[in-house]
Amino acid sequence: MDAALKLFVEKGIEATTTKDIARAAQVSEGALYRHFASKDELAWHLFSTNLGALTDALSERVLSLAGAQERIRVYLRECFERFEADPTLIHFLVLSEHRELTRYRAETRSHPGKLLETILSQESPRLLQSSLNLLLGDLHQLG
Repeated sequence: MDAALKLFVEKGIEATTTKDIARAAQVSEGALYRHFASKDELAWHLFSTNLGALTDALSERVLSLAGAQERIRVYLRECFERFEADPTLIHFLVLSEHRELTRYRAETRSHPGKLLETILSQESPRLLQSSLNLLLGDLHQLG
């Protein structure tokens, strides 16, 4: 799976072949086809599984907190930490989103953007603006 992620990020899904993936993973092409019907199904599996896991982890961490400011702060920190921990995976999710998102939404799965909408919708506009101003100041200091 790591080999496929790396190739998909480096070459793009369209330009990556199953032969490329098999070679990088040091397995036969047949072994890939035993698990996935096609390269596109492998890409879909990687996208849907990892985006779902990311969203679930963010939701668990963020929704237990009180107040939009703290929720947004932790949401952003978690996103940055996950990028630092696994930049290849996060690049893949971002690069694949437009390709896979219609199918992903059709299966009514959660998404980090929906989580952020939930956080934002639970606050009054005045409090939300104040929270965002403070957070932008925090982000500027990180810069």
